[in-house]
Amino acid sequence: MLLTIFCIFPVNADTNKTQTLSQYYGFTYRDYLSYLKSHEQDTYYLTTPYVSGDYRSPNGDTSFNGTAAMNCSGFLWHVIKSCIENAGGNYEDFDIPCFSSRKNWMQILTDNNIEYYIYRSKQEALASGRLQQGDIIMMFTNENFKSDSLNHIGIYWGDGKTDVLWHSGFEENQISEITSMGDMCRIAVVKISNDTGSLTVKLSVRQTGYTFTLTDSDGILVDEKSTNLTGIATFLNLPYDTYTLYQSISTNEKYRISDTIKIDNSENIEIAIILPGHSSTLENTDTSANLAVLQTDKNMFTFLTDNGSISLQRQEQQWKDFK
Repeated sequence: MLLTIFCIFPVNADTNKTQTLSQYYGFTYRDYLSYLKSHEQDTYYLTTPYVSGDYRSPNGDTSFNGTAAMNCSGFLWHVIKSCIENAGGNYEDFDIPCFSSRKNWMQILTDNNIEYYIYRSKQEALASGRLQQGDIIMMFTNENFKSDSLNHIGIYWGDGKTDVLWHSGFEENQISEITSMGDMCRIAVVKISNDTGSLTVKLSVRQTGYTFTLTDSDGILVDEKSTNLTGIATFLNLPYDTYTLYQSISTNEKYRISDTIKIDNSENIEIAIILPGHSSTLENTDTSANLAVLQTDKNMFTFLTDNGSISLQRQEQQWKDFK
């Protein structure tokens, strides 16, 4: 039985790097996430047998080895290769570390000034506030960060705080807790992108349990959030894109609130929703609010806002079913 060892030496997690991994390889964070999400429910990658050595062939593409098998670096190699090709590039123009490559991951990061952070444990990494879905996680047996001390690598698949890793390890490719293949003394988080923003949905009253669904410009589900005790639901780490927000009534009943929510910078966008029977003035709504809606039965009235206040201009829209 392998034991995970957490060292307690101080680590400086800050770096002064000039680019993220997606910038170096020439694909967008949005396309990278979309590619992975298109396979998180199928067996293109998942359940591919884990085999130690130079194996880079998932179930869905056995062209490299002639049989379905991957080790941990082989999984990363295939994902990055696919994203480069999907963006119109040639993966052979880049160094993608794998079992037989001439450069290891730390050489790629340092040679190309790619942003990464070092932590003493996964708990410290998860508490840092820096993690976002899709970041690369590397686990080392000591603090020297040499190629022979890297014992496992995978893709962080949580929401920034949850303990979730997509990786090839042990018996197969899987989505599980962040788990090393041996002793772990250091963990490195490699930033896939910083091109993200956030969206806050704020009700006019402190009401929990209202559920909202967010889809991207391709209609792909991004996330679903419910309001907390203060009547707020927050969507974090959103790739730059135009989103559509729905209120989820039931599994098969969703109503569109807005289809023009544009995330193109790191600032938070706030949508204020006025519930039926409540005042058209929102308490505790900051000046960044750019949209307020008055919800009535199967109808929506959109009020343009000016510095957080609701103007008299009004545009009526019908709720649209989303199934």
